[in-house]
Amino acid sequence: MLKDRIVNIVGLVILVFIVGLFIIGLKKEENKLAKVNIVRYEYDTNDIAKKVKIDNKKDIKMIEDIIKDLKPLSGDEMVKLALMQDIVIEYNNNITIGIQEGIKGYCYYTNKDKNISGLARMPKGLYNWTINKLK
Repeated sequence: MLKDRIVNIVGLVILVFIVGLFIIGLKKEENKLAKVNIVRYEYDTNDIAKKVKIDNKKDIKMIEDIIKDLKPLSGDEMVKLALMQDIVIEYNNNITIGIQEGIKGYCYYTNKDKNISGLARMPKGLYNWTINKLK
């Protein structure tokens, strides 16, 4: 009888320990959210006019989904358009999406990890979402 209680107590302590480790692991994952900033620059300069940190999980997930599908235009799709990057969305310091105010069809995509950069089609809704976040 005493041995059963000891076994039950030891089992309960082990279970509590495992649950505690699981909860700590979930908290660490929660803290590993991507770093996303939207930066608006002064006209034709590198001076920052406004910087907005995006820390809402829903917004970060939206940006991650956009990045998955964003690719520079291929040679036959390319248009001759020089974008001034008035606004830049920074994702974890390795991916940027450059936007020129007033141009809703195209953006400039850079992914340092994959060594990719170029003009890309603006994902639907990204322009308006970005402008609204800067208000």
